[in-house]
Formats: sequence, C-alpha cells, structure tokens
Amino acid sequence: MAAAIRYQCMFVRKLSLFLSAGWLCAQTSTWRPLVLGLDGMVVSGHYATAHAGYKMLAQGGNAFDAAVAAALASTVVEPSRAGIGGHSLVVLYDARSKRVRVIDGGGWAGRRATVEFFRSKDGIPLDGATSPVVPGSVDALLLLAQKYGHLSRDKLFEPSIQLSERGSVVSENMHNVFRRNQDRLLPYPSTVKQWFVQKEPVRMGQVVVQKELGQTFRLIASGGREAFYKGPIARRIAEFLEKSGGILEAADLAGFAAEETEPIHIRYKGYDLYTPPPTSSGHVMLQALKILEKLDLKAMGHNSAAYLHHIAEALNLAFADREALVADPRFVKNVPIREILSEPYAAK
Repeated sequence: MAAAIRYQCMFVRKLSLFLSAGWLCAQTSTWRPLVLGLDGMVVSGHYATAHAGYKMLAQGGNAFDAAVAAALASTVVEPSRAGIGGHSLVVLYDARSKRVRVIDGGGWAGRRATVEFFRSKDGIPLDGATSPVVPGSVDALLLLAQKYGHLSRDKLFEPSIQLSERGSVVSENMHNVFRRNQDRLLPYPSTVKQWFVQKEPVRMGQVVVQKELGQTFRLIASGGREAFYKGPIARRIAEFLEKSGGILEAADLAGFAAEETEPIHIRYKGYDLYTPPPTSSGHVMLQALKILEKLDLKAMGHNSAAYLHHIAEALNLAFADREALVADPRFVKNVPIREILSEPYAAK
C-alpha cells in the first residue's frame, strides 16, 4: 500500500493534476477517497450535471460538449438555478485561435413590453405572466455546440432526457428552495402539479419525474432551435402566456437569435479578466476592480472595516454607472463601456 501511495504521489506531480501532491501523499483514509482522472474532469454544482458532462467526454466529446450537456441536465435537477426558460452567457477560450469569445444568450423583452404598459401596472413584476422575456438559453447552448462541439444534438440531450423521464432525486437544497418560495409558487397550477404534493413542496429523497420537460428536450434534440423559437414549443409558450394575461408573443421568440461576440476585458494587477458585454452586468465587477486596483487592500487587512468600506463603495459607484449609463446595445447605441473601464475614469 505504501508503495502504491508513493507511486500515486509521483504520478500526480508528473501530470500536474488539480490536486496537490502533498495533500494526496498525506491522505491514507479511504472513507472519502480523492477523485483522480486520466482523461478529463467536469466540475459543477450537482453530481448529476457533472456526470452528464463526463458522459460527453467518454463519447469523444470536448469541453464544450460537456458544458452543454451539464447545463441542460442542470435545468432538470436544479430548477431554481437553471432553466431553458432563462438566459445563458458563455465565456469560452478557443485554444485553436487563442481567443476568448462570448456566446450571448440574453433574451429581450417582447414588443408589447413598453414603459407605458408597466407604468400602468405600477412597475415590472418579478412573478407572473407579464414578467418573462424571450428565453435565450436554448439558442446559446445550441450555438455553442454547433460552433465548438463535436457531438450531435441527440447525444447532448440524452442525459437530460433520461433525468427528466426516468426521474431524479430531490436534494435538500431543492426542497428548501421550494419551501422558502412556496407562497410565490402556489398560485400557479402547472407549478403545483409538478413540484407540490397536497400543497406541500416535494421533499428530500423523493423521485420526481418530469415527462413534459423530457418531451420538450426531445423536440429540441430533433428540431433544433426552430422547434423552440418558431415551432411547437414557441406556440405553446405564447398561448400559455396569452391565456394568463402575458404580453410575450410568438413573434418575439421567432425574432431572437443568440450571437457570438467579443468579451469585455481589463488588466488587473497583471491578470487578464474577461466577462460578457451588456446585457450582462459583468462590467460592474470589472469597473469596481479598476477603481480598487491602485489601493493597497492587503495593508488594510482582510475584512477590516476599511477593506470592506472601500470594496462596498467601489461597487456602489459601478452599480450607479450601470443604472445611469448601460442598456442593451442592440437597442441603445453608444453604451460607454470602454470609457467606464478606462484607467482615467477609475482614477477619477
């Protein structure tokens, strides 16, 4: 056993795996063994999503295939964190071209979502039929797979279809999320049908089957983006929202397309940092860091009053600029991203 451990230590150092060799050498307990890999690694927030991504690697897929499969699986087992009714913003590095790129799957509001309409409703609601915008996630993931992946759509969707139709186990986190938000969810019959039993949220350990979601995945796997944005799924979305008093229409979905674009970028103390451009709010983090760059945060002491004060104020300034200056560049021209991330602006 000792010889095997010494060999493992040497093996890890040579391959420069993500685990430190010192940690590996020190561990002899086997109750929670370290995870070692020879041909790939997938890291995600849920074991089922990591497994979905790894299946793609095992079938000859690349990192982009794994990311797409993991993201789709997340919509099944982590519905409060991901969904095909939401957005996806992807920052990727293409080793062939040595370029950082962005797949922007941020959807837009429908044509009927006017300022006057929402003023008549006393603001934009967080819930209900008038709150959704066009979901950009599906097209972003399909574009990522098409441009950078190797595998076919049916393989990418297979893990999420299985999780939907065979069922997945409710985690403690999922139960707690539904329990905390049950007053927001109970007014919607389709939500109650899927996620509640006698008006109580599904509990940890229960197996939940989502056959309708699985069927939706099958339609996208066979029909691609057309099925979701112009075909039967788009029609179902528009019809459901219209019956519920919503304003998003089939034409709003049909007109949307995710796009590949350039990231926004700063240099911060010798590091290159990239985020998606607006409509992402990644520029807020970059601007705050540029403001903080000339300050000696280390000398202030980690989590000291001065340290926290300066970080909070830098973020306050960056968020204030977001509210005043930044909008969707597809509709508002001359958004001054370059200026607010510049050295002179940060100094000012």
